[in-house]
Amino acid sequence: PVIGLAPGQPMCRILIVDDLADNRAPLRALLNGLNPQSPVLEFREAANGQEAVAIWEAWQPHVIFMDMRMPVLSGEEATRRIKAQIATRPETVRSVIVALTASAFNENRDHFLACGCDEFARKPFVAEELFVILELCAGLQFIRAGELPAQEEPLSADTIATRLVTQPEAWRVTLKEAVDLGD
Repeated sequence: PVIGLAPGQPMCRILIVDDLADNRAPLRALLNGLNPQSPVLEFREAANGQEAVAIWEAWQPHVIFMDMRMPVLSGEEATRRIKAQIATRPETVRSVIVALTASAFNENRDHFLACGCDEFARKPFVAEELFVILELCAGLQFIRAGELPAQEEPLSADTIATRLVTQPEAWRVTLKEAVDLGD
């Protein structure tokens, strides 16, 4: 299973579009829970297709998770509008749009891909399926259990000693007390 995002990747802006906040929250929580200390992912949310188009214009997300059935403007129509703008404006980000739908029928998948979506995922979503989509379509790199990220060369004892000496005295005293206590 995925346990995190590899650090040091370029920022990836993700827009989550669904008319129900209860549907947006789990996806955001799943992805944000993998975000390292120096965040790789940045999020925005929209409650309908019209908001999604406006956010796309202003923010240029790299990935859009788009619910297909929404009031005001459907995900289908929002996808068409965004893809049309991408086609006419080469300077814009080439957003990857992932259709999210509760539909279980494969013909709907083909329909959503034909309207401009780059990928398709069913709701409720399967986390691993979304990770694979993000790896393949957005180039994100995930760390999986059992895999270790690339390690830097271990520090020499002299380098460690030099770094410790440059730390504030109060910090070194606290560290020594913790070491003495085995804490």
